[in-house]
Amino acid sequence: MIRTFSIMFGLLSFLLLANICMADVSLNQMKADTGLTEQQMATVLQKPLTINQVLEDSIKTNSGGRFLQDVNLHFKTFTTDDGKSSVGVSYDFQKNIKKMIPTGSSTKARGMSISVKAEGNISFNPDVNPKDFLDTNLSLHYFWTYGGGIKTDDALKTKLNDLSSVIATKGSKDIQSSKEFKEFSKIMNDNISPFYYLDASFVGGLESNQKFTSKQYYYGAQAGIDVKSWSSQSALNYYNIVDVPFAVIRYFSGADADFTPRGLFPTVQIGIDMVNPESGVVVSPSGNKDNFGRFRTEVAFRTPLGDLTKDLSAFFQADYRYYLAINPPITVKQNNLDKVQYFSGAIQLTNGMYVSYTLGKLPLDLKSDQVYELGFAYNFK
Repeated sequence: MIRTFSIMFGLLSFLLLANICMADVSLNQMKADTGLTEQQMATVLQKPLTINQVLEDSIKTNSGGRFLQDVNLHFKTFTTDDGKSSVGVSYDFQKNIKKMIPTGSSTKARGMSISVKAEGNISFNPDVNPKDFLDTNLSLHYFWTYGGGIKTDDALKTKLNDLSSVIATKGSKDIQSSKEFKEFSKIMNDNISPFYYLDASFVGGLESNQKFTSKQYYYGAQAGIDVKSWSSQSALNYYNIVDVPFAVIRYFSGADADFTPRGLFPTVQIGIDMVNPESGVVVSPSGNKDNFGRFRTEVAFRTPLGDLTKDLSAFFQADYRYYLAINPPITVKQNNLDKVQYFSGAIQLTNGMYVSYTLGKLPLDLKSDQVYELGFAYNFK
């Protein structure tokens, strides 16, 4: 395992160095030059899943104090494998305060950020909540980024500006299906250099169930890596074996003319925490609140499936989490919370509708469930 990670790290380092001279215009500058909206630019980038939202932040206008712009809500109906059903909502909120450190390059960055994050699942019937887990935390990050810029010349800039001028004359419903927007997206994707993101951070927070009858505080350190490559000509794409099955689907469905894995590599984050039980099953009958260590890892992945209609596209998104308690108290072992696994996979449509399947449990769940969900997502942006 260590050898495999060493090879992968060495490969990524080589590819990073090989691309040092590729990009010379940042995404933010290209957005300003072409006059594209944030939503249009996000569509070009296929809504990339990036740790700490650094890449997405590069194409967003500063939201200032508009706090709700960072809130995402998913209204849902879920059914468990034992026939129980419920209506509820999940929420995902993240707000970043960043300080960039100049590097002398538009496609290299490093900096620090403070991030407030909250996520959870709330059932309108608290007794029927198959994913009864809320997590609220504060983290301090130091990050490094490279790439994500456009290799361009005057002719290419003129071409992109001409296309964006035509796009600007179209109604919002016709933009994504227009031949000009598709041509613009292809040119952008073929000329964006690979994007690399490394993050090291300290984090502290509170985990609880919906009723707050079980809760525990935690603090620790974590590290993450994210790699994105949009160009269909990039050799880096063929190392993304996770996307191979979806490349087959896109090819046989006609979404892609050629068999082409995308370079949207899974985002990986690992961490180690000290957990302080406050209430619930992890507290011993005598009332002892024994602290224990915990190793955790999360792998998140998102890739396009294709266009269902000229205005409707589909994506597959997955999330896997693993928690391993280190020298836990006996109550943690008795409730099978010393090793916890969770997997969620979803097909999401650009109109907000989605269907998902979840297997496993999260740190305060007493039993593992298979959960089927149907719902729609809404955000305040």
